[in-house]
Amino acid sequence: MSKSLPYSVKDIHYDNAKFRHRSLFKVITQTLFTSDMRRECVSCSTGKLLGLFMIFGLACLMWTHANKVPSVSDGLAKGTRTDEEPKVVTDVGMKIKKLTRRAPRLPPRLSRNEKGSSGTFNGNKTNEPDEEKWKARQQNVKEAFIHAWSGYRKFAMGSDELMPLSQEGIDDLGGLGATVVDALDTAMIMGLEEVVSEAGSWVESHLLERISQKGQVNLFETTIRVLGGLLSAYHLSGGDQDMNLANKGPKPTVYLDIAKNLADRMLAAFTSSPTAIPFSDVVLSDFSALPSLGGKSSTSEVSTLQLEFNYLSEISGDPKYKTEGMKVLAHFKTLPKVEGLVPIYISPDIVLPWNADHSGEYLFIFFDNLAMKCSPHSGQFIGEEIRLGSRGDSYYEYLIKVWLQLRSIQDGNFTYLYDMHEEAMRGVRHLLVQKTIPNELVFVGELPLGFNGTFSPKMDHLVCFLPGTLALGATKGITKEKAMKNNLLTFEDLENLKLAEDLAKTCFEMYSVTATGLAPEIAYFHTKEYFESGLDGGNKSSEYVNDIVIKQADRHNLLRPETVESLFVLYRITQDPKYREWGWQIFESFEKYTKVDSGGYTSLDDVTTLPPRRRDKMETFFLAETLKYLYLLFGDHSLMPLDKFVFNTEAHPLPLGGAIYLQGGSNRKGSMLAAILCSSCIESGRNINFLGSAPERKGKKPAMLKGSDQTGNEKIYQMARGVTSDFNPQNQYQYGTFQGVANYYPPFPQQPPPSQQPFVGLPQPVPPPCSVNPYVHGYQTVTGFPVEEAAPVRQPRLPVCGLGIGWSLFLLGFFFGGIPWYVGTFILLCVRVDYREKAGYLACAIATVIVMIVVTFGFAKGGHPHPHPHPW
Repeated sequence: MSKSLPYSVKDIHYDNAKFRHRSLFKVITQTLFTSDMRRECVSCSTGKLLGLFMIFGLACLMWTHANKVPSVSDGLAKGTRTDEEPKVVTDVGMKIKKLTRRAPRLPPRLSRNEKGSSGTFNGNKTNEPDEEKWKARQQNVKEAFIHAWSGYRKFAMGSDELMPLSQEGIDDLGGLGATVVDALDTAMIMGLEEVVSEAGSWVESHLLERISQKGQVNLFETTIRVLGGLLSAYHLSGGDQDMNLANKGPKPTVYLDIAKNLADRMLAAFTSSPTAIPFSDVVLSDFSALPSLGGKSSTSEVSTLQLEFNYLSEISGDPKYKTEGMKVLAHFKTLPKVEGLVPIYISPDIVLPWNADHSGEYLFIFFDNLAMKCSPHSGQFIGEEIRLGSRGDSYYEYLIKVWLQLRSIQDGNFTYLYDMHEEAMRGVRHLLVQKTIPNELVFVGELPLGFNGTFSPKMDHLVCFLPGTLALGATKGITKEKAMKNNLLTFEDLENLKLAEDLAKTCFEMYSVTATGLAPEIAYFHTKEYFESGLDGGNKSSEYVNDIVIKQADRHNLLRPETVESLFVLYRITQDPKYREWGWQIFESFEKYTKVDSGGYTSLDDVTTLPPRRRDKMETFFLAETLKYLYLLFGDHSLMPLDKFVFNTEAHPLPLGGAIYLQGGSNRKGSMLAAILCSSCIESGRNINFLGSAPERKGKKPAMLKGSDQTGNEKIYQMARGVTSDFNPQNQYQYGTFQGVANYYPPFPQQPPPSQQPFVGLPQPVPPPCSVNPYVHGYQTVTGFPVEEAAPVRQPRLPVCGLGIGWSLFLLGFFFGGIPWYVGTFILLCVRVDYREKAGYLACAIATVIVMIVVTFGFAKGGHPHPHPHPW
């Protein structure tokens, strides 16, 4: 039996203290009152001298604070004569109290407009006449919705969109009755039970039949309008049992069942694609999909499906929807970007067709014993054009919104979405933001030729979604006041909020600069490099008439919602009433120039002339988005709060905070990525090069395998589908937290830990979690054998007799007018110092602040030799 370690409980406490966090007060007290400090200062003559100097300096400081003559300004302020015999008053104690008194804590300082908004600073007492005004305006928006719905119901019920001038319907979105589903949740929010009953009854009676019979539809448009509308209606009608805004209409399960049926058919866009990027179009009737004519998919379209598919997985309990949707964003994470910005096109394909002469550039990718000949553009971006308008906009919108939807999931690894959002917003500020001439409107331009190309001062109206996205990403849906009060805003968040407000101003001026008060589809901006005369908006009285250029082909207005969406988000976050006023001006222009007497609202051909030429179409998003956001902008904050709901890009609200847990998978053999790629190639009948193992590849030509004729392809096909001879359902494992996608090997079976032999000695100090053991050899390096501890190694002695430079500067500051205190503060801020010195340097910093306060408020002034004011 070996001897026990020469250890005591005191030693264990000492060692454990090394891992324990020490407060600032404890650091200072331990530095000042350790035995080493006392011993060295007492034994050193320099230490004694410095101590005497410190006491003498304190006495001098108190003496200089003695106020023997009243201030002239004090006498003038009190209205008393200053030529009276001054009384000698020594209020040293009072002055010391003033110096040590804690300053009152001030609330976060907001702008002047914010201080007067929504009654926040008036004891939460709202201005009742003002609220009545906004309730009346909200009612006007509701009446506008009823007018738009009445025209659609009379002339186009069941069609995708209304042509209000022709008084007929048109099917431009696949014939699924898009307006009915798109407008359903708006009617629920407005409390229009008759409209809810009409729309809900049509959905229950006709939509499922149309889904099973219709042909080709666009994946993106159908997802955001029809699927998003069904899911929102399910929640608002009480499907989640959180709220029920609809007393009429079908049961919530009707909406859910139709949504699942539709989503099952649209999954073909994901499963048919050989990459993580889905095809753009789906044939609903036969569960198939096909790419667009040019073989390219829009970046915004493939990355704007996740909110809907994630929520459907949550309420249905089936993870397949979320799995397919999140694969897209996981793939985007791996792609090269330009400061977070991405091109507007991406390829869903992987293998290019053979050229006539079998030439062309191919890329051989090897996975274990497998090699494939693939296009170098497989799942990659196409071209270099970067813009936040059409084909690029909602990619940036969904980064932050999907993160908000999924951030509450336990063990969720979705922070990459927020990182991509922050990186993209930095890229926007650095590469795309400029100011106009002469009035410095802030706008977001484009890079048509990529990062190395020229900058274009062109901005789509679609870009006006960005102010709302910036504000939402900064405060995460809570008010700016609350975020500042709780210190939740970083410097970058404040920058994004400032940019959001500046861009919202620009978006509103795109409306006010035109003759009709309605924005064009596209605007250009006057810069140093670009200006065209004679292309203004028609409102000569506008201050910004020379800043904004509107070309002839871009002067139409489609009743778009992006600007009022950002006004709604910014009002909810900043509580600035100007956004309400701007929204009301826009609504009045819609009422004046786009309203059709027979029912509905129409788009315009030219917003710069009066009277404007009219187009014959009412887009579905006018009811789903534009009027909904205006209604919420004029309404109470408790209706659809931004920290409880996230709006998809078609303004369908989905609840936040629901956790989506995925499990399942298969024990797949070989490389997962190779298997997924090969399965798609085989199913499409494309050629694959199977080269065999690495040693066998030298000097051998690839053996071409076609379809599933040969054994090698059968094996690859089984690998891709997770069906192998040794597959056992009992060996299924949880996917982990990477978007529910099984893209890595199953975890190796963990070996049981070796049996621990009992060690000799007291229990060892246990560091806190995630800490690194600072001991080189640790304790009990060989179990069962004692390890003797020597005396602890003494740290090197501090300069100035162990006092340290920091405390030396602090003491010398009493005799040199505080200059050493400034030196110590500078060293603390700019130089990396020994942690034992930080207390002294911190004392210098505190003394510096006190001196600045004293000098600023006149606390250190001595008596003036002249009791009377100077004649000047």
